[in-house]
Amino acid sequence: MARRSPGYGGRSRPVSCLAGSLESARGILEREVARTRRLSESDPATYEPELARSLYDLSDCLTDAGQWEEGLAPAAQSVVLLRKLAIAQPERFEPLLALSLRYVGMIQGRTGRKDDALASIQEATAIIARWARIRPGAFDHQMASTLSYLAAAMMSLGRYQEGLEAANDAVERLGRLVKVSPEDVEPELAWALSQQSRCLSELGSREPALRAMERSVDLYVKLARAQPGTFAPMLSRALHELAIGLGNVGLHQHALEAIDQALQIRRALARRQPELYEPDLARSLSVRGIVLGDLRRYQESLEALDLSAELYKQLAKASPSRFEPMVATTLRNRSIALRRLGRVQEALAELDAATELFRKLAGAQPATYGPEVEQALKLRSRLAGDGKVEHTRVTHEI
Repeated sequence: MARRSPGYGGRSRPVSCLAGSLESARGILEREVARTRRLSESDPATYEPELARSLYDLSDCLTDAGQWEEGLAPAAQSVVLLRKLAIAQPERFEPLLALSLRYVGMIQGRTGRKDDALASIQEATAIIARWARIRPGAFDHQMASTLSYLAAAMMSLGRYQEGLEAANDAVERLGRLVKVSPEDVEPELAWALSQQSRCLSELGSREPALRAMERSVDLYVKLARAQPGTFAPMLSRALHELAIGLGNVGLHQHALEAIDQALQIRRALARRQPELYEPDLARSLSVRGIVLGDLRRYQESLEALDLSAELYKQLAKASPSRFEPMVATTLRNRSIALRRLGRVQEALAELDAATELFRKLAGAQPATYGPEVEQALKLRSRLAGDGKVEHTRVTHEI
């Protein structure tokens, strides 16, 4: 799902939560939440709307800094308040409720609550669709952008055909709106195109998927030139996805060029905010290793996978549930790179380490990681034999 929040009624946030200012901004916003909560106890009609907004702002700050788990509670509290307010004043508060539900769904998706995410975004979509019927034209942009979120939520649950239908609808709607208001709509269209591309790719339509992602990249290049601070992270993500798409159709040299552009941006971002962007950097290093393997540049492939594995290991120390699966997958890909270089014993040792980690993960989630253990065991016999194996193909970013 998208990293940025959809915004609270078109407002910009009151303080910046990036560039090292998180603790200061968080303190300001927490004090504002406490103030409006206290006032709302004696005068709920006046101050509960302000409290809902303050909770949203606090969550927005936390998620911008990558603190998704911490950001969920205040966002959910904002939704509870807006539900209550919408009963008394639906015209004023139901559209805000829909935006907040969409935002909560985004956070739920990022924190692995995929079913909850879909339920939240489906409710948001239903609310906006109802108001779009009541006030034709007034909710066109909100409806189109929410359909992109719906597509992402569907995809996360493997419902790719339904995701594609939502993404196609979003792209069509945003394509009309962008002619009227390009500055406001182009970011939404770029993201919708990336969702469309992912759905098409998962359904096996690789050439159409590549065309959609190329359109997304072109838009993000334009946006990042004008506002690099806002759109450089999104451009890097689109370039990463483009590299995967190019590799899927056998254009490995072009894939390498795209992933190197993504890495240039992501290295700069990770230097400034490692806690937020090092996971993205590790993902792109892994893709670079796979692309170099496709180009038979095996030593360089191993070097890129080494860097990715080292980053993932560091990240897994702080968040094992999130990053241990990536450690295991990267170790498995390193074993293949080592075997291609003729380093058979090292390859087998690396694969054994990956297998043990997959076994540990399968103990908690057998349906998800049991097949990974079986795949690793089958791979071991091939590594010990002629070594004719392929890397675990990367699909897409979360």
